[in-house]
Amino acid sequence: MNKNKTFKILLVVISILVVYKIVDYYVTDKVDAYLKTQPLSYDAVSVNLLLGNITLKNVTSVKDSLQFTTEKLEIEDVSYYQYLKNKSVSVGNLKILNSKITGKLISKETKKEDNTSQSSKAPLDLKIDNIQFENIEIDIIKNDNFPLTVQNISFEMNGFELDDTQNKTIPFLYDHIEVSISNFETQFSKVQKVKFSKLNFEKDNLTLDSLEILPLKSREEYIYHVSQEKELMTLFSEKVVISDIIIEEKEKLHVSVNHVLFDEVFLIYI
Repeated sequence: MNKNKTFKILLVVISILVVYKIVDYYVTDKVDAYLKTQPLSYDAVSVNLLLGNITLKNVTSVKDSLQFTTEKLEIEDVSYYQYLKNKSVSVGNLKILNSKITGKLISKETKKEDNTSQSSKAPLDLKIDNIQFENIEIDIIKNDNFPLTVQNISFEMNGFELDDTQNKTIPFLYDHIEVSISNFETQFSKVQKVKFSKLNFEKDNLTLDSLEILPLKSREEYIYHVSQEKELMTLFSEKVVISDIIIEEKEKLHVSVNHVLFDEVFLIYI
């Protein structure tokens, strides 16, 4: 009797495992087929149906003249219950690890969407508890044909909720955001560039370390690279602290700050 019962239990367990593997393979195949219709490529995709996890390795996406590559993209804790009950997408964690953005940034004219067609679209209900971008490198040419490089960007956002039901500049809500940028450098003209060693943004406060605005040409040379003669500025600040940043949605995006502190400033005009 005990052997017969044990055999039945074992048979049920094996049957559940077989069904799970078949469903898991089917879902992985469907996810892979869907992703192949998107403007991205990757080396491998893995799906853990039980935990609601999706992982992509060595992802590449090209948009116009920009290329985005990442070593790993992880989507964790997808809620089947929320999708089946409310047709909403609820994700626990979204992680993007070791990425690089290269190419040229091209500005495009924004076209106003027809309100009729926009209202006919069903809004996407998307919520993500935690978003993390770790170790992003940028090496691009801006639309003014000057370079922009960043050695490392780390980004974390909690309580992300897509809000595309209204015509907002920022079409999402969030509870908390942190940004860290290391070794930023760019030119804004043929004769000057700006760089800083570190940027931290957290709780409506921003700090910049080693902010510099530097001339790229000597006083004698630079007049051959500008349409009219003007003063060249050299600026160095050990630290810049911007406190109580307020971002508001009005007719347009409105940003205001209450305090700006420049520490150990060196400024010279030539």
